[in-house]
Amino acid sequence: MSIAAVSWALNEVRGLRASEKAILIALADRADADGYCFPSYKDITERSGAHRETVSLALKKFEELGLIQRKRRYSKSNEYYLCITQREPITVTEKAPVKSKQDGFDDFWSAYPRKTAKKPANQAWGALNKKDKKEALLGLVTYEFSKESRYIPHPATWLRQRRWEDVSVSVITGGLEI
Repeated sequence: MSIAAVSWALNEVRGLRASEKAILIALADRADADGYCFPSYKDITERSGAHRETVSLALKKFEELGLIQRKRRYSKSNEYYLCITQREPITVTEKAPVKSKQDGFDDFWSAYPRKTAKKPANQAWGALNKKDKKEALLGLVTYEFSKESRYIPHPATWLRQRRWEDVSVSVITGGLEI
């Protein structure tokens, strides 16, 4: 165990999630005076309390951030080198997720007459292919919604049931009021 490595993991690396911090400390606890360690995944999971998949993702992240270097060794546990030579504190900053263009969901949401349950509506929108999304947007223009909001289906329901494909009452009656 290297006191310098544990101190580095505890005090100088900031901005990690709790599970990631525990994984880094588990590595540091196994490191020698030069920063090298050879723990198995099983050892890391037991010491950190994290699942194997979480450990795998954290190790990949540590490599990308330059906190560790990993050398794969076949039929043996991997070799890890902790990059503790930096003397200033390292603050890991998470990049804000880039909002991708939602393929017209914002247009759909702003045009739909009932603003209820946006998240399920967004999920239902995401399940549609490009052609259906285009048809749904066009269907909003021609679909006859009730004047009372309680009779307007939730947007997710309207999308899942493909209501834009429904034949309008005015088409059946030829535009005559019944």
